[in-house]
Amino acid sequence: MSRNLIAQANQRIIAILMRLAPQWTKIDTAQVDRLDNAGLYLLCGAGLVELRFRGRAWTDQNAVDVEVTASGVWIEEDRKSILPEEVRRAVPAWHGRAVAVEMQPVVQARLTSFGQTQQQELVDEPQGAGLFVTYLCACPVQGRVAVRLLGRPVQRNLVFLPLCRTRPRCGASTRQRRPCTWRGATGCG
Repeated sequence: MSRNLIAQANQRIIAILMRLAPQWTKIDTAQVDRLDNAGLYLLCGAGLVELRFRGRAWTDQNAVDVEVTASGVWIEEDRKSILPEEVRRAVPAWHGRAVAVEMQPVVQARLTSFGQTQQQELVDEPQGAGLFVTYLCACPVQGRVAVRLLGRPVQRNLVFLPLCRTRPRCGASTRQRRPCTWRGATGCG
């Protein structure tokens, strides 16, 4: 990576840090470029930012909507995440099952107390800003994730049935008795 790219990444990440506050701020990750998304996750990985997002977790048989609060390195370089294990803890019946989680693109971010301290240090001592990205990459914080269930787990083959009734794009009758295949559910033709 060239010095110019590192300097550019450094400036963008500092700009993200300076825009955030201790209150939750919505960020649509689908509307932000890749460098800003990576910067947000680096700030989270260093413990300066806490993220909150909603999504859906599922196993081969059940699904549930969840709200997750994460800080530190909760997703690693090889895309291995501590999130599925925390979902299994929240739903004891899922112990030993493979769990997948899909995040919604809109997340909320806020500064941690450590992030507020670092933000103030960048204001007080701007000459240290040149090494900020190096610091973030060299000082990961152990990840922690809290999972809150938004409802109770439901059988997976029933999860997509209401979607078919509201969006009958799959060509199935809205009066059908069996589950719909729209978006991957099994059952109808």
